[in-house]
Amino acid sequence: MGFKLVELKGNSIGEIEVKKSRFIAYAFPCRNIDELKEKKKELLKEHKKAKHIVYAGAFGDNREILTSNDDNEPKGTAGKSILNAILSTNFTDICILVVRYFGETLLGKGNLSRAYRDSALLAISKFS
Repeated sequence: MGFKLVELKGNSIGEIEVKKSRFIAYAFPCRNIDELKEKKKELLKEHKKAKHIVYAGAFGDNREILTSNDDNEPKGTAGKSILNAILSTNFTDICILVVRYFGETLLGKGNLSRAYRDSALLAISKFS
């Protein structure tokens, strides 16, 4: 199976709410980890009150470079869930960052993983 490069003019955004926690996913084309980290810096300025900004990315003609980060969420519940959403598509050179505003209710690992995955899939669906 081949991959297609994502060619967008701007971001695709998907937002969900789970037990009063907001998950805002930003999907965008990027070529490397440095571009992803620059986007995270921008979102940190824009979302100063957010509890977490989690990310994942896949780069290269064959997605040979993969990255994800949980940003202090329980290990494997956030970045990996976003990365799995990316890997379920045919896209490469794509980054997704999910901004979480904590709703004062602990979600548990399963709900947390699903929330990150579902918000990422929603953002992806808007340009796939």
